[in-house]
Amino acid sequence: AAVGLNQATRVPDQPNGWVRDFVNLGNALRSSGKYEKALKSYKTALESENDPDAHYLAARLHHQRKENTQAMVHLDQAMAVMKQSPDLFMLKASILLAQGNTSAAKIALHQLNALSETSNLYPKRNEWARSFLILADLEPEKKRIYQNKAWQISPQTAAEFSFIRGENLAKAAAVFKQEAMEKSWDWYSLANYGMILLKLGKYRESSIFLQRALKKAPEKKGLEKLLKQALYLQNR
Repeated sequence: AAVGLNQATRVPDQPNGWVRDFVNLGNALRSSGKYEKALKSYKTALESENDPDAHYLAARLHHQRKENTQAMVHLDQAMAVMKQSPDLFMLKASILLAQGNTSAAKIALHQLNALSETSNLYPKRNEWARSFLILADLEPEKKRIYQNKAWQISPQTAAEFSFIRGENLAKAAAVFKQEAMEKSWDWYSLANYGMILLKLGKYRESSIFLQRALKKAPEKKGLEKLLKQALYLQNR
């Protein structure tokens, strides 16, 4: 399946099947780490049709490769068609921040938030919440206001952001615990809770959830390493 823009925001005229095949091929190549071939596939699609999805995906991949000038070229093409996409505004802010253009990045983030006045952003709540979390860094005088909005919009996104930053860990742990209880079948939710328990020094509880996560996803070697760490610290 394509990993692109929300179908609800696409233009009415869908691209032909041939173009979509190359977009989907690009996604598969990107997922397997074959970035040069993925870009070639997206650009082959664009030779036939000015598809905003292909432009967006090419922009994302260029940005991932720190090729931000090329990324912005594709992003501008996508935004010429998709003028109200949260994904595009978020990517634009990320590219601009990488280029050191903080002022323009803030404008893009505020434009994303302004979409909530005319559109239902709930399907894109992760991007919406992330925009406030990034603005909390860029406009520290409003940090608490922005952080509170992010927690209200998407507790999961705010919790993951806080976990990475090492901030509000108790609050993040409460969110991860609820996720782990509600999605006991999901290795990712179990792992998140196990990892934050490890960071909080709750080694016995951490080992329990990391074991459950590893049982669900034995191929995740990082979980095995974290479990060994939790068990070692528990028995130290």
